[in-house]
Amino acid sequence: ARLHVSRALFVKAFGSLAAAVFLVELGRLRFKKLNILVCKILGLFMRQHESEQFSGMVYYLAGVTATVLLFHPTIAVIGILALAIGDPAASFVGVLTRKTLRPEGLAARVVTKRLLHGKSLAGTLGFLACTALLSYLVLAAAGAVLTGPLVASLIVAPAIMGAVVELVVPSPNLVLPFKKFPLGLDDNFMLPVLSALGAHIAWKALGAPLLPVLRPFVYWG
Repeated sequence: ARLHVSRALFVKAFGSLAAAVFLVELGRLRFKKLNILVCKILGLFMRQHESEQFSGMVYYLAGVTATVLLFHPTIAVIGILALAIGDPAASFVGVLTRKTLRPEGLAARVVTKRLLHGKSLAGTLGFLACTALLSYLVLAAAGAVLTGPLVASLIVAPAIMGAVVELVVPSPNLVLPFKKFPLGLDDNFMLPVLSALGAHIAWKALGAPLLPVLRPFVYWG
């Protein structure tokens, strides 16, 4: 969507959607019957703890909107993909290693080692590898001149920044101690913004070399 419309239109559309979802969430947390109805309709897409606090969709939409608003279009795409693909990849790799490696083996003890908030080393490495690969593919598809420093900085920086978010932000998230307004520190918001910020800082540190805008790769009609 970001590649096919202007920044202003994207921010207006996604910002409005985020605001609408936020109002629904606020309403269901204040009115029990509405909460029961929403949870029945969207229960398959909600985690258990989200029945009593804002769902991840609010943070997801807000994070994507903020990322597009604040950063260069190509860098914004990197941040969004870190959330949309890198984050699930971390969970997938973490679960896969626990299921496939022999628990008594040295490899299993190392890669399934719990770091902060129960996050595994395998999941963190999976996020790093996936996000770095996504960053490279985005830069290549945009037609950026892939010099050594540019590749190293714009690939490594968002991957490392995102991995730090993955480790530091707990899941379920930390929630403000206000029962009627339980906003929290959620990786659905932090991950795209800070991953893109890492790439932005690295890009500026190199003197902001020419960074082409990723062109649309889906055409209609």
